[in-house]
Amino acid sequence: SNDGVCNTHCSLREAIAAASFGSTIRFSSTMIGATIVLTAPLFIDKSLKITAVDFNGPRITLSGNAATSVMQITQDVDVTLESIVIAGGAGRSRGAGIFNSGNLFLQNCIVRGNALFEPAGIDLSGAGIFSQGNLTLFMTTVELNEIRDSNSGIGAGIFVRSNNGRPATLTMNLSII
Repeated sequence: SNDGVCNTHCSLREAIAAASFGSTIRFSSTMIGATIVLTAPLFIDKSLKITAVDFNGPRITLSGNAATSVMQITQDVDVTLESIVIAGGAGRSRGAGIFNSGNLFLQNCIVRGNALFEPAGIDLSGAGIFSQGNLTLFMTTVELNEIRDSNSGIGAGIFVRSNNGRPATLTMNLSII
């Protein structure tokens, strides 16, 4: 449910809000292969891990349903996503799939089919992932993300840049962009 209370019927948004620093949010095995359609981005402002139970099986999909970006991660947090698909995110400038300002580790994930749309006079970057923090990909695929812009746009899959003098990094192992 999405009633603001994280009890036996807890939405992902409620679980993120209720989680303590460093917690692991683990999807029930009944959710494996499911799609969670978002009406607003998930906002993560604490260190945590979000994982699907069956590491090698079908993944959980978090979808922006071509209406919203999927996830925003704030500065100074460590976030791990494991066996998650980030798809269908839509945005008007950066990070339709994921906007990362923290330390993000993606393991066995897919970032697919996220799109940025042209706002007047703004350069678009990082439709799949826009990162101004540290980004690590392990056994992860970033594919079919796009920038729909007649003027300029860079990094449809991933765009990494420093933020106000804070360095940003991209580390990849066994991953495809």
